[in-house]
Amino acid sequence: MKKKLTVILVVLSMVMSLLVPSAMAFSDTKGHWAEQAITRWENAGVIGGYEDGQFRPDQALTRGELAAMISTIFHLSQTAANRYPDLPSGEWYTPYMLRCVAAGFLAGTDTGAEPLAMVTREQAAVIFARAFMIPEETSSDTGFFDQWQISDWARPFVRAMKNQKMIAGIGGNLYAPKQPLTRAQAVTIMLPLLST
Repeated sequence: MKKKLTVILVVLSMVMSLLVPSAMAFSDTKGHWAEQAITRWENAGVIGGYEDGQFRPDQALTRGELAAMISTIFHLSQTAANRYPDLPSGEWYTPYMLRCVAAGFLAGTDTGAEPLAMVTREQAAVIFARAFMIPEETSSDTGFFDQWQISDWARPFVRAMKNQKMIAGIGGNLYAPKQPLTRAQAVTIMLPLLST
């Protein structure tokens, strides 16, 4: 109960640092499949849109942007030693990435931290599972028709997140693990926390 309450409190204090707050309803979310989730988070004062009044729900998130969001949610302050050649000290995303690394939420790839790469749906499942302390499942059977496309390292986390009803497929019982995570999908993953 204490852990759940802590998660709720930090999530409700979240400010997506990549967004510019908007005082009006978003001009590009009416009729969007994630409209309800976007509206509920906006009404809770957690997310905002861009200066042009748009939320851009279908825009993909980079790994650096997702790290900034997660770092802000949990008020991360401890920073890992920078062992990544693609995280220059002067870039805005570097401290966020290193905080997520220190917290154990994020790991690099074979080529580095890849802060400007689009975060894939399978990477997002692992990052969110670690952040919200959802343990990976022993079985790697996710139930998705395309589970063979999910990397071995991500499959147990995808299954765990699905069982917690924090992720869903894209239709036709497909997970599309290699596709980039969109802003709408990121907000939707967080919605069960708002309902708790």
